[in-house]
Amino acid sequence: MNSVFRKARKYSILPMFDEILKTFSRWFNDYRKEAGSVSTAKKLVPLVENIMHDRCQVASKLVVSEVNSYTLEYYVNDRGIHHTVSLSRKSCICNRFDIDKYPCVHAIAAVIALMRCEDRSADIHFHDLCSKYYLMETWLLAYCRSIYSVPHISLWNIPEDVTEIIVKPPNKKENKGRNQETRFPSSQERRRRRRRKKTSNKDRPNQDLGDWTRSQNIDSGDSDGDDDIDGDYDSDSDSDDSDGEPTQEKGV
Repeated sequence: MNSVFRKARKYSILPMFDEILKTFSRWFNDYRKEAGSVSTAKKLVPLVENIMHDRCQVASKLVVSEVNSYTLEYYVNDRGIHHTVSLSRKSCICNRFDIDKYPCVHAIAAVIALMRCEDRSADIHFHDLCSKYYLMETWLLAYCRSIYSVPHISLWNIPEDVTEIIVKPPNKKENKGRNQETRFPSSQERRRRRRRKKTSNKDRPNQDLGDWTRSQNIDSGDSDGDDDIDGDYDSDSDSDDSDGEPTQEKGV
């Protein structure tokens, strides 16, 4: 925020607040239009939906075994480690589900396994397991109000008893020289220029999380649970032959 209002900080109090109001009004308008451009059929904000869509690619290959169909508890085998997932409590032993407040890769695998069963006791969708702060409705409500600038002083309706009050400036000893605008760095401190990280809260077209819970898009053959849980992984990893010898690349 200091870099955004670098020039405004040099203004006096009222012009500085006017500049802050204009900036926030512009931001709210941009975010309002961005949120309104997303399809109304989507339940989650683009950031969470994109993360969960990437995790679904890994979750569809994990081995899931049902522990209790009434409490919706499952065992998910991920690289030989069994993770206990409770969909009713929105919890996983890896704690990512508990902290992030949206399903981890193990919880997503449990949801896919649940929706694949024909005799399931309940229907659970991905947005049902997310916090309300990740819903599109909450995102739209966050920027529904408009921020207006303060009108000119000539348009103010000030009571007479207020105009009669004379406010004198405080007694202050003026310092010599220019005002210091930046702080002095501490000893052995090196200033680092931080690059602004661009947000990934952008909608991906033609992407639907509901496709992963439909039976025709679930790969029930390869479920060895040897993939990474983050979604940032290389899906074209090298594989081994049945005799243990590494495969030879074509053309070599």
